Amino acid sequence: MEKINNNTIGGYVTNLKKWCKIIDIEGLPINQQYRHSEFSTISNKTKDVYLTEDEIDTVFKYDFSHSERLDNVRDNFIIGLRTGLRISDFMQLKKINIIDGNIEIETAKTSYAVVIPLHQQIKEILLKRNGNLPNQISDAKFNEYVKEVCKDVGFTQKVEGAKMINKKDDKEFFPNVEIISKNKNRKEFGMYPKHELITSHSCRRSFASNLYGKLPNMTIMAITAHKTETQFLKYIKITPKENAEKLKEHWNKEDNT
Repeated sequence: MEKINNNTIGGYVTNLKKWCKIIDIEGLPINQQYRHSEFSTISNKTKDVYLTEDEIDTVFKYDFSHSERLDNVRDNFIIGLRTGLRISDFMQLKKINIIDGNIEIETAKTSYAVVIPLHQQIKEILLKRNGNLPNQISDAKFNEYVKEVCKDVGFTQKVEGAKMINKKDDKEFFPNVEIISKNKNRKEFGMYPKHELITSHSCRRSFASNLYGKLPNMTIMAITAHKTETQFLKYIKITPKENAEKLKEHWNKEDNT
């Protein structure tokens, strides 16, 4: 049998339970065991990385004048990091989306209207490009090139995370040679250089994580278009140590007042 991780299995179970519930609501015959508490989704805690404010500033200030390709990717990356938009949205931005110092867009995935003030770094990117946005590229090229950007910047320290690994030649992973799978890429957890773990998803996670605790959750959610706070909090990637540092900083401010 093909190996899949708990999050994938959990997704299958969630969908199955939804179908069972619909069948039940329609009054059609269904085994009520689908309601059993032990028939529940399983999951692993994700280990996604994000960029801190200092790291984002480092990316923004890095000199990519030697490579127009990387300079373009870096600028798109900064726009993603400073807006919290999905790549399907920030890669489709046009001049008409910039109105009175704000980015106004209806998100592609959720059809949610968001208004995001232009961050100073985005203003400087537009100024550098004579009012134009960076050139748009495909999701695949962005995810490939952004790793190169982060490597050049120096994000090579090893961190815990997960990345997609092609398992097509792993006989232990696909023991049955008759299995036909279009996608042999599987998420594998381990210690990797940080730049290898950066993708377009890092933009939203970084945006939400860096603003968490500084603004009300509902304010951040109005920009990231998360519908529930539970869903939003799953995006926050601040470690317990970082939370402790925030509390320490808060207490120091109180002592100095």
